[in-house]
Amino acid sequence: MKIIKGIISFTSIKGTILAGLLIVGVLGGFGTVGYIYKDQINAFLNQFSGFIEGYGPAGYALFVAVYDVLEILAIPAIPLTMSAGLLFGSVTGTIIVSISGTVAASVAFLIARYFARGRILKLVEGNKKFLAIEQLEKMVSKLLLFSV
Repeated sequence: MKIIKGIISFTSIKGTILAGLLIVGVLGGFGTVGYIYKDQINAFLNQFSGFIEGYGPAGYALFVAVYDVLEILAIPAIPLTMSAGLLFGSVTGTIIVSISGTVAASVAFLIARYFARGRILKLVEGNKKFLAIEQLEKMVSKLLLFSV
């Protein structure tokens, strides 16, 4: 809140309230859609479960591949994360989701680092904070290279 000449500005409060209402609306929308289509979602998860189980041990790899593609494309993989426990059991599902998330994050980093670097540099061109971080990264890279 800012105090301007004795008057309290409620701009930040309005923004916070609007953001809260937006979050509640989005979550309510997802909940409503989930409730309306619960039978179709349940049928899909049962079909997907049978599909994965039909592949045996290769089903784990298939699950990891699907999970990774969704995460790399920035498509929420929350339904797969939640269904992993149902498909594989709590412990195995947690391990598979952890591996999947790590692989997806690593691949996304490598894409951003080597394939999309030029485009990203053009987007942030002139940003002083980013340029400072870039210079620091170069110094640290040289330091690590000489310390080995």
